[in-house]
Amino acid sequence: MDGRIVIGVDEAGYGPSMGPLVIAATAWWVPNALSTEQMTEEFADCFQPKPALPRGNFLSIGDSKKILVGKYGWPSLSLAAQWLLRESSRDESTGASMKGLLDEDWSRLQSVPWYRALTDVSRLPTHRYLGDVDDSHSGPKAIESVLAVIGPKISERLEKSGVKLLAVQARCIDEPEFNRMVSKSGNKSTVLSDLSLALSKSIANHVGMVAVDLHGQFSREPLQPKCIEMFFDKHGGRNRYQAMLMNAFDGVWVETDCEGPKISAYRARWSDYDVHFSFRVGGDSLIPSGAASVIAKWIRECAMASLNAYWEQESQMPIRPTAGYYVDALRFAKEIDATAMRLGISKEMWWRTK
Repeated sequence: MDGRIVIGVDEAGYGPSMGPLVIAATAWWVPNALSTEQMTEEFADCFQPKPALPRGNFLSIGDSKKILVGKYGWPSLSLAAQWLLRESSRDESTGASMKGLLDEDWSRLQSVPWYRALTDVSRLPTHRYLGDVDDSHSGPKAIESVLAVIGPKISERLEKSGVKLLAVQARCIDEPEFNRMVSKSGNKSTVLSDLSLALSKSIANHVGMVAVDLHGQFSREPLQPKCIEMFFDKHGGRNRYQAMLMNAFDGVWVETDCEGPKISAYRARWSDYDVHFSFRVGGDSLIPSGAASVIAKWIRECAMASLNAYWEQESQMPIRPTAGYYVDALRFAKEIDATAMRLGISKEMWWRTK
């Protein structure tokens, strides 16, 4: 079946003062007959941008801010993240580990005391600031049972349409590394753009080989894509990306199709592919970018659970958890300041400069 690779990239944690910046990318094989915009309507019975539980008859894929609401937001986000990791993994029974998903950043993350608990995300504490509840619809066992039922149905639905999730990749930039990168580049918008483009290139290189080797359900011959589409959210209000794209993609010439406040679009010939780049407001309304939004938010919330647990344990007193956004982060900073001083941890280690 003729098709193309579609890559969606999104972030979580661009604005907060505490916690990591996480960027995720998902790559899909999509038949040429189905546009990326049409995917949202085509799979509306499978993916919706809202909490899936307690009913559990679809997966929460879309803008993570619309999913992470109410008492079922976090388990719904976790359910979707687990499906995405399993669907993209060779071992679909367990999916990718956090270590494997964050391989490029893992050793550095493990050197930051408040992220060491990411080794086993199943043991992280509940997200009290997200309104977690311990009932029959939201626990790990409930998520696993829903996944066992709905996961195969959605996989079969995609297969019949000729769509396949090929890969998931992510970057997790801790506070010290974030501050270093911002100091070097001069602003966090450039950091976001550089990381997003590098990640899109990495996953494109990876899935290009995956698609060529893929046999079976679509064709007796290996899939040989000739086109890659990449979708991004706008980065900090930036409208012009041509120079950044040329720098990120090996200096190839990048043509500008349009540049404006709502969408900036480009095209290039890179690595034997015709590549189309789209930076748009509300890009996570598309399934590939919405899936990336879910993965990025899931990783960040796991990291924030680890961060909150660390500081509460070291402070030896109850501390109301923070999501890391400026006003509440100021409150949290006052509560942990004495503990950080006692441990010899400077504020530059746990507070983001921008």
